[in-house]
Amino acid sequence: MTTSEQQPFKKSDVCVQDLFLSLSKKVSSYNPRFDKEKLRRAFEFSLKAHDGQFRESGDPYIVHPLSVALILTEYYVCEDTIITVLLHDVLEDSDRVSYKKLKSEFGEKIADLVEGVTKINECVSSEYAHYKAELPYKAADAETIRKTFREAKQDIRLILIKLADRLHNMQTLDAVKSPVRRYRKAQETLSVFVPMAARLGIWRMKHELENLCFPYIFPDENKKICTFLADKSDCLSEIVSQVMRRLQNTDKNGVIRTMYSYNRSIFSLKKALDEKNIITLNDYLTLHVCVDNEDDCYLVLGLIHRAWKTRIKREEDHISNPRDNGYRAYHTKIITEGGFLVEIRIMTHEMRMKNWYGSAYECFQKREKNNAHVEFFVPFEILSRKTHGKSFKFLEAAKTDLLEEKIEVHISGESVYVPEVATVLDFVFYAFPERAVCVSKIFLNDKEVSFDKRLTDGDIVELDFDDKSTLSFKW
Repeated sequence: MTTSEQQPFKKSDVCVQDLFLSLSKKVSSYNPRFDKEKLRRAFEFSLKAHDGQFRESGDPYIVHPLSVALILTEYYVCEDTIITVLLHDVLEDSDRVSYKKLKSEFGEKIADLVEGVTKINECVSSEYAHYKAELPYKAADAETIRKTFREAKQDIRLILIKLADRLHNMQTLDAVKSPVRRYRKAQETLSVFVPMAARLGIWRMKHELENLCFPYIFPDENKKICTFLADKSDCLSEIVSQVMRRLQNTDKNGVIRTMYSYNRSIFSLKKALDEKNIITLNDYLTLHVCVDNEDDCYLVLGLIHRAWKTRIKREEDHISNPRDNGYRAYHTKIITEGGFLVEIRIMTHEMRMKNWYGSAYECFQKREKNNAHVEFFVPFEILSRKTHGKSFKFLEAAKTDLLEEKIEVHISGESVYVPEVATVLDFVFYAFPERAVCVSKIFLNDKEVSFDKRLTDGDIVELDFDDKSTLSFKW
């Protein structure tokens, strides 16, 4: 999103020095030992490297790395990460900077990290000509994403930087003049970066990216949902406040530490709109309740069940059965006196932090060495080797096979994760490939269903098998 220095641009209202001072202050607030001199050197180095370059918004280009760094201070990232972010585009956008020069100025670790997130020079491969009409990204972008996945196994910071970089680009997408480019950038974000954040459990980033993509991809639905939220804002706040007050009064022993009204993403409301062609308050009302320890989660669950009628069939215990991205909480739905459905998610404070920040929580906030993310990247590494030299094939396969949104389905006390769009027949062949052709009946939540029934998160599946094959051409 850079414009050449010859192109006209509007005057920027952004004060670069003020942005840098905000960054320095924010970093010092959680890391007093931060090397302020090194931070200033990195800032001045990047400022010089991007001299004469401007964003399409008219801002000096240095505003972008400063803004990305400020985003990542919300994740309490380490010193090397902040320095890398300030320098992350210098190899790509400046002929005056080389890897060797970066290494001599800031050391090998920083130079390697910068090289790891640098986009390769655009080289339109032969396969790009074949795919360019169908895909929303350029050849170099596809190769960059493949490279990021390959390198991120060694260092989770690469993915965090790429996600934050994309978040700021989406925050400033209005400045892009071409509607086609805006749409393609939003579509790429939704199909690659949103599921990437979700699979790593970085729910905060996923939530923000989803909401920023939505108006560019679904403008009509966005208007309907924004109108609904504006009209119902006071009512939503009052319903959640009433639930909070009652729950607080019920908690005689002070088990509950904090409660938060949680705003679901606009995409979750779109799903309701697609299914029912209408949005109701029941699709949006959610409350987070935080306690000190795991045992207290179940104590609060008891308080809730005594205070309200609940929808028992929609209970989800992700405390004892975490989702595959590490998410942990207990979900229960209550029916208020006014007849509204409110989802309450019970968790400890640490669970909430892990749910919100995902892999970044262990890496930075707890200052622990954690290799939990490595397992996530192994399939991408295998896929990268299989599709060597074919970046688009890698990306398309990753989107459909590895980055698809997953739902949790239960069978015989076990949890199985399948794509969000899976039918019961897909599930049968996934869970029992050798016996799938012998399934005679399928029960979903105690009711017999057809083979083409779509699954939803938390469904309980039971199967009846026949001795002979029941294979049908209808499948």
